[in-house]
Amino acid sequence: MLERLPHGLDTPLGDRGVTLSGGQRQRLCLARALLGAPDILCLDDATSALDALGERQVLHNIRRLHSTGSQGPTLLLITSRLSTLLLADRVLMLENGRISASGSHAELSAHNAHYRDLLGIDHE
Repeated sequence: MLERLPHGLDTPLGDRGVTLSGGQRQRLCLARALLGAPDILCLDDATSALDALGERQVLHNIRRLHSTGSQGPTLLLITSRLSTLLLADRVLMLENGRISASGSHAELSAHNAHYRDLLGIDHE
């Protein structure tokens, strides 16, 4: 996609720039954010316009930054998508603006009924 943009990552978007699909826009914005080499990267439903395969590829590539030996950014992912939660090392659940539970997806699924209800997970 980047090769087709007139100015690559620097291509203006929107009314006076190039029009992209929601998924293309999200990918470009993520690329720009990652190239800025932030210490902390906060992504609020940053893959919501991507299909499941696209989301998995993007999140896999972001996680790969951490496994290559380089110190990648700390990621704060805000999501209600189960597929994204499964990739998290730690999940923080918010209720009324406060952290009400913390743990891995497996821990919260096993011990927190509200977490299971939010995700529509049946628990035996």
